[in-house]
Amino acid sequence: MRSDLTKWGRPPESNVIENFEKDLPKLVEICRQLADYAKQFDITITVENHGTYINGGDRIRRLITSVDKPNFRCTLDIGNGLCVDEDPMVTVQTLLPFSATIHFKDFLIRKDGTACGADGPAEFRVASWLTTNYGNYLKGTIVGDGDVDVVRIAKYIKQSGYNGAIAIEFEGMEECKTGAKTSLNNVKRYMSMK
Repeated sequence: MRSDLTKWGRPPESNVIENFEKDLPKLVEICRQLADYAKQFDITITVENHGTYINGGDRIRRLITSVDKPNFRCTLDIGNGLCVDEDPMVTVQTLLPFSATIHFKDFLIRKDGTACGADGPAEFRVASWLTTNYGNYLKGTIVGDGDVDVVRIAKYIKQSGYNGAIAIEFEGMEECKTGAKTSLNNVKRYMSMK
């Protein structure tokens, strides 16, 4: 069962490591309580690398190792590290040993909001672009159509021996059924490659 520990979009200036370190003892205590309660029902609690604060491989890993409960793990989203400007491969390498499930997703990545219509005068803004902590722009797309190196990541996951759940999290602008089905077919193909 996945849990979120904070709201998704916080102002970038509040997402600094000093605030995370200050909040960590409270987060650890809450997560231990969740894990202890869930244990009686044989439930694993996960935290996803999600949003702009409780995200990034090192923060999630630090939280999980501090909670130190066998039923408190990670939902690893291969694309979400980009929200805090972390390379997706680094996120995967850092969190895979702690992962109970994996979300495959893909993003288009732009360094300049003007080029993608994400900044400038309001009448010209395109609302489908997310802004990262350090001012880059992300837009969800079909897995395999974006800028995340999903083939390399799939190969790494497969070679690691990971045998947990893998899911598609489709956040693109394409029609949902087509986007999800194409994403799923692509991930199946990537996971079957040698």
